[in-house]
Amino acid sequence: MTQYGTIQVGRLTLVELPKSAAVDQFSDRDTYGRTLAIQGQESVPGFFNTTLPQLKAKIDDLVGNVNSFVPVSFTDKSDRNGYYTISLAQVNEVNWEGEMASATWSITLNRIGADSEIDLQSRLTGAQTRNTSGAASGSTGVRTHTPPIGAYGYWSGPTIPSQINRPSADGTVITYSGLAITSTVRWGCAVGNYPGGRVRFLDDNGVERSGTQFPAPAPSAAWSFSNALVNVAPLTSGGVLNVSAYTSGAYQAKSWDLQVNGSTLGVPLSIKMLHNEYEMGVLRMTWNSTNVGRVTADLTLRRGSRLLELYLQTESSTTIKVVRSSAEIGTSTLTYVSASSNDAAGNRYIVGSAHADTADVANGGVSVSASVAMDAFIGVVAGGSGAIVGDRASDLFGQYLGFPAEQVTGVIR
Repeated sequence: MTQYGTIQVGRLTLVELPKSAAVDQFSDRDTYGRTLAIQGQESVPGFFNTTLPQLKAKIDDLVGNVNSFVPVSFTDKSDRNGYYTISLAQVNEVNWEGEMASATWSITLNRIGADSEIDLQSRLTGAQTRNTSGAASGSTGVRTHTPPIGAYGYWSGPTIPSQINRPSADGTVITYSGLAITSTVRWGCAVGNYPGGRVRFLDDNGVERSGTQFPAPAPSAAWSFSNALVNVAPLTSGGVLNVSAYTSGAYQAKSWDLQVNGSTLGVPLSIKMLHNEYEMGVLRMTWNSTNVGRVTADLTLRRGSRLLELYLQTESSTTIKVVRSSAEIGTSTLTYVSASSNDAAGNRYIVGSAHADTADVANGGVSVSASVAMDAFIGVVAGGSGAIVGDRASDLFGQYLGFPAEQVTGVIR
């Protein structure tokens, strides 16, 4: 039995001071009038063997989580488990040149409710991505949504959507397909199940980061960006991104290159998280190019998606290309390029764009010319020629066009 209780606040595991019991305070500041004021301390060296990089990450991420909607669980006060928003976070840091470091923290949580009394509500908004690729078939977006693994009682209105079961590194993810363009869906989820299938960014110390207000690791360091179906990591040579797809119980890797004006962008100068929620994350990579100036690539992963979405921008007009680092012959449908045959893992890559592009079937890529921007996606047709409905190449393209913005809140059941 540990000396101190631990608290899981979203992605953060915190140590509570024994003298600072969580107190249920009545307040009129939020809908339900219940807040929890908690204090604690993390230290190096400490009881839980926290390292200095981990401590520094907790300091940044705790403050950066203010206003976030998070699941919270307590080892010593499980009756307080539930969903909360963080309304206040303060940290007092002491660092004696690495010999001893500590962070005394306090947070105020506004209680939304226990998982037995509330539903989670996802508001899905945004128009479909406009398809100007010129293809007549497969050009209509399909609205999909994926709740956490273990969610139950899914409700989306009078029309019951179809389901796509996708085995992931976290367990089987269920994606609901065929929702109305503007939808508000509800589902129940135990606090402990909420992280299942989440989008996550791990820094070069293997720490899963929260929020966006933290110094990102060096672009070439061993960071990763994942949703348990797709894992993205940097390449230091032979391309820009290692994009792995989880199939057959393991991640299957393929290297991809991002090019402007016929040359690889190589290792970026910086990376930065722009959005970091369980349901979606956005990572920005930045370069300087002699010919076209500043270049950025925004990488997006969504919970339950088999696709890595990209949006590349350059300072001046040029040719922008997304292509396999090692040539792999594909077949073009005017909307995307997909591998002509199954690879050793039984899958086929898919790469495409919603807008008019030039297919490179010899190498496996798509490009646009005389442009300052390009939307694109990289993914996997799991099962290749034997892919199930929902995971075929045409299905994935429709899902790309229909991906919504999502906002998750808690509502009384």
